[in-house]
This record gives sequence, structure tokens and C-alpha cells, in this order.
Amino acid sequence: MQENIEVDRDLELNSLSDQKYKTGPLPVVNTYTPDQVTSGFRRKLDGSPVTAADVNTWTDQNGTDHYYVVLGHDRNGQEIRSEVQYTDGSASSLTLNAVQEDFQQRNSTESVRYNEDEFYKSTDSFVNKEKTTYEDGSVEYDNSTLDQTITVYNENVVDKEWEGTRAGTQATQDVTFVDVGGVATAAQIDTSASNFAEKTTKYKPGQELEEETARTETQQGSHEDLLAETTEAYQNNWEFNDKLYAAGASDLLHVSTVSGNGTSSYTSDTQTQESEWALNNDETIYQAGDINSTETGSTSQSTTTTDLVTGNSETYATNGQFASTEFNTVTGLLASQAVLSTEAAERQESLSTTQAGVTTSTTVVRGYEDEQRSDESATLTVYGSETNVAGDGSQTVLAKSATTVVDKFGIEESNQLTQADTNITAAGAATTTTQQRTDDVTGIRLEKTVTAEGASVQRAAGTTSSTIISAGEISVDGVSITANGLNANNTVVSNVANGVADSDAANLGQVRSYYNDVSGRVNQLNTRVDDVEKTSYRGIAIALAAQQQIPNIGAGQFAVFGGVGHYEGESAGALGLASVFADGRTSVSAAVGFAGGNEVGGRVGVSYVFGGK
Repeated sequence: MQENIEVDRDLELNSLSDQKYKTGPLPVVNTYTPDQVTSGFRRKLDGSPVTAADVNTWTDQNGTDHYYVVLGHDRNGQEIRSEVQYTDGSASSLTLNAVQEDFQQRNSTESVRYNEDEFYKSTDSFVNKEKTTYEDGSVEYDNSTLDQTITVYNENVVDKEWEGTRAGTQATQDVTFVDVGGVATAAQIDTSASNFAEKTTKYKPGQELEEETARTETQQGSHEDLLAETTEAYQNNWEFNDKLYAAGASDLLHVSTVSGNGTSSYTSDTQTQESEWALNNDETIYQAGDINSTETGSTSQSTTTTDLVTGNSETYATNGQFASTEFNTVTGLLASQAVLSTEAAERQESLSTTQAGVTTSTTVVRGYEDEQRSDESATLTVYGSETNVAGDGSQTVLAKSATTVVDKFGIEESNQLTQADTNITAAGAATTTTQQRTDDVTGIRLEKTVTAEGASVQRAAGTTSSTIISAGEISVDGVSITANGLNANNTVVSNVANGVADSDAANLGQVRSYYNDVSGRVNQLNTRVDDVEKTSYRGIAIALAAQQQIPNIGAGQFAVFGGVGHYEGESAGALGLASVFADGRTSVSAAVGFAGGNEVGGRVGVSYVFGGK
């Protein structure tokens, strides 16, 4: 029986190769001239084209080679030949002397430690370098490295079970040669370089995390055209992280993140172009709780092109973002209206142009927000905007949105459409007109609001007008029409035509005209009544003034008398004459009175005495 003995041990393996040598001429520019066939026939009798593969040769008695093709066969099976001219293709190349260097190195180690934290560890590293230096000084290379470690931990390390790392680099340079006057000349140089680093950790049971991986990457490169004098370059950077959580350790199950950014450029003697981009994405999956998963992301990119001759430039940019959430909830037509999932996305494009020092731009945005509920009802909002900026800084903005609500029956419950038009002057004064339409089973509601804002006016209160159309009623800014009639709500009703029929409504102009007519007639009547009143009062005053006591005079005598009368503010005067006839029994009297309004009145009376002597 053999007994296992725990013994620490170390293993190591190393290798190295380093070479440097001169080579013979290396072909760097290759040219090839294809075979050429000249024939009086372009196709054979079967319709196929005549090619170099169809050329045959024969040599005459003088040793001269002749070339022909077989076009077909006659009825007797004899070949129908056609003589052709044939030139062999040729290949040629331009060469350069060079020095080549090759280097390779590999190192590996392995260790076992029974009483240390790191129970087992292995490392591997590899280096490779290849380099060619041409006699004109041009250099080509291909270099790479790779390092790797694996570590297994002992039981006394409570958190980690094992860990692995990997890292590497790659760098190359290639030269393209061309024929310039029979000389191999370097025309283009392409370089690239990249590196990465990765680490993976496996955790022991009882830890929150089960496994985690993190990785970073970088790539860069360039392209240089030595003859055209142009240069291109780029660089990209990436980060990745992935976490797997242990079952029951937390609400989280899996978290993954990705982010990246980069730049690129192009330069010539007349133009430059600069670009940049960025990307982010986060995804989370849950194993417990109300949320099932979430995801968010964003992207951006912009490119600026500049004309070095005129100084004009143009920038084109795009942006996007995305977010979604899924919930753990019971679904079905009998379920509550709990949120089942939400999703939102937006993208933007913009173009900015600068010419002669004046910059203008246009930006367009488009997006949506979607909410799904457990009872299969949903709300969807779609929106967008366009912003135009003029050279003087003034702007116009058009923004629109539409929100649709669908109930659990799959029927559109309501719809709301909103549009806002904004004008901003170069001085910063803004006027916004917002219009909104809401449509549901109860009716249609229309609203319009105008607001002003600027440097001199912090914010002017908006004026809002609304129109509501519902069953049996139309309402405009509080003025409503129903089956019961019109309710003007203390609001002026204007632009009403003149009524014609007896049942037509009269406008204020007609009422005023009728009022003025009646008022004139009443005024005339009042005047006439006043005149009659005054005349009657003056008549009474005249009567009072003319009623004087007749004096006691004898037969044949005359008496003259006068009097004054007053009644209700009117006064009058009167003169009278009285006489008794010779018989002593008959008397006569008369009086004339005058009032202030040129009224004249008078009386005449006769009396006779009966009886006696």
C-alpha cells in the first residue's frame, strides 16, 4: 500500500529563440501581364469564347512555332482551325534587400503549496517579435505578447475558490510599396495595436457572488499615404463586466455592463475630419423581488468635417438612449392594472454648418414611451421635435406628442395630441403657442395657450382658450350651447347677424336702434306732455287773474279792473271791463289775460237781473 505524502513542489519551463539575419532580395512590388490571344474569331462554333487555354502550337520545318485554336469540327469530324497570335504572360517584381529579426520567448511556472493561501498557481507568458528592415529604411513588424495565470485557493481562504487572469498585446506595421520610375518606393504605412486584460474570479459557496469577469480592451491604428500625403487614425476603448450572483444570496441574479468610446481622424492638405463615439449598456436580471429585469443603454456619435481652404465646417451627430423594465406580476384580463413592463427609447440627429463664420443648425428628436399593464391594457406616448437655429441665434422649435391609452378590451380609450410652436428671437424673447386635443368617450377637448418669456419679461401669464365637444353640449371658453339654450357665461357674443324672421335673435345693434327709436318717441311725448302741462297751468293762472269782483256801478257806468293769478309755478295777468246798461238790469263784463309763454285767454260775461224794480 502506497501512502500519499503532501509535498510542496515547483515546476518551471523556459525557452528562448533570438535570430537576426540578412535576406536576399525580397519582392516588394509584383507585376503580372496575362496571356494575350489575337484571333479573327472571338467565339468558337459552340458559342464559347476563345481563350488562352484553347491555343495549340505546331512547329514548321524551319523551327518556327505557329499557334492555332480549334473552332469546331466539320461533318467528317475534321478539325476546323484558325491561326492566332499568342503572347505568353509574364510576371516581374521589384526587390529590396532586408534584414529580418525573429524573437520568441516562453516561460511557464507551476507551484503547489499545501499550507499557504494559494494552493495551486500556474503562469504562462509568451513573447513573439518579427521585424523586417528594408534597405530604404522602411520597417515592418508583427509583435505579440500573452500572459496567463490560474490560481486555486486553499480552504482557509473563505471567499475565493479560484482566479484566472489573461492579458495580451498585438502590434503590427505593414508597408505597401509601389513602382516609381522602376524603383520600389514606400507608398503606404498601416499600423495597428491592441491590448486586453481579463480577470475571472470563482467564489466559494456562501458568498454573494458566484462568479465575476472583468475585461478591458484597447485598439488603435493608423493609415498613412506617403504619396497622397493623407493620414487616418483611430482609437477604441472597451470595458466589460459580468457578475453572476449565488442563488438566494440577494435579489440580483446577473448584472452585465458594457461601455466603450473612441475617436478617429482623417487629415489631408485640404480637409480634416474628426469623429468620436461612445456606447453604454447595463443589463440586470433579478431572481427575487418585484422586478424581473432592467436594461439601459445609450449611444452617441459625431463627425466634424472642416475645409482647410475656406474654413467652412460641418458637424453631423447622432444620439440614442434606451431603457426597459419588466416586472414580476400576475397577468390576465382579471388581473389588476399593475405595471407589467415599461420601455422608452429616443434618438436624435443634428447637423450644424458653419459658412463664412455664420453657424446654423437643425436638430430632430424622435422617441416613445410604452407602458404595458398586467390586464393587457397599455399606454403609448410618441413624441418628437425639430429645432432650427439661424445664424443670428434666433430659433424655431416644433414639438409634438401623442398619447394613446388602450383598455383591457384592446379598445382605444383616449388619445391626446399636443403641439407646441416656439419662436425665440436673437435677443432671447420667446413666444410659445401650445395646442392640445384630448379625445375620449366623453367628448373632445381642444385647448390653446400662448405664453411669452424673455429678457425684459421674466414670464407673461399664458392666455388659454378651450373648446369642449360632448354629448348634447358644446363649450368654448365657458360659453356653452345645450339643448336648453345658450349660456354665454357673462361673455360678449359678437358677429351676430341682424334678425329677419320673428323667431330670430336680435343683435345689440338692432336692440339699440329699436331703443333709440322708442326713446325718441317717448322724449317727444314727454315734451308734448310738458308743454300741455305748462299751458294748462298758465291757463288756470289766466283764469284766476281774470276772475275779479265786478264793482257796484250804476246804469250807464263803466269800470276797468286788473288782476294777477298764479298756479303751480305759472303766473298770469289780466285786464277787464264791466258796464251796466241803461235799463239797470243788464250788465256785461269782459277780461283778457296774458301768461309768460305767449298764452292769451279771455272771458266775456252777461248778466240780467230779474224781479224787483
